[in-house]
Amino acid sequence: MKWNLERKLIVGGLCAALLMIGGISWISYQNAVQLIKSTDRIKKTYNTLEYLIEIQATLNEAESGRRGYFLFGTELELSRYNLAIAKSFKILDALEYSLDYKASQQQRLQQLRSLVEERQQLFQTPNGLFRLKPSELSLNHPIIIM
Repeated sequence: MKWNLERKLIVGGLCAALLMIGGISWISYQNAVQLIKSTDRIKKTYNTLEYLIEIQATLNEAESGRRGYFLFGTELELSRYNLAIAKSFKILDALEYSLDYKASQQQRLQQLRSLVEERQQLFQTPNGLFRLKPSELSLNHPIIIM
């Protein structure tokens, strides 16, 4: 059977249309994949920000408990402080679990963890001194008020 020019143009046009549809479909698929990846990165970013906000709020709670303990001397305030510190380390652990294993993220997390530990040590120094009797305080134990 002979193909005349008209049939060849119709078949060529259909093939070109199929190629264009295939190319557009492939580009659309790639865009959808990139959109999903971007959405996942945004979700991780928001989760990380929520953890960081929660750490800040917990450290503020610890500081309030410490100040309350200084003012009122009740064990309730001290336990509030201790619970907040313990919670801050749990949040740090959850944050570490949720992060990728990129070196820069792990380095920043370790910096944050060391800052939280340093803040905890600063908080605990006056707490230990507060339990001393006034006669036991000397020039060797300066009281740090924050």
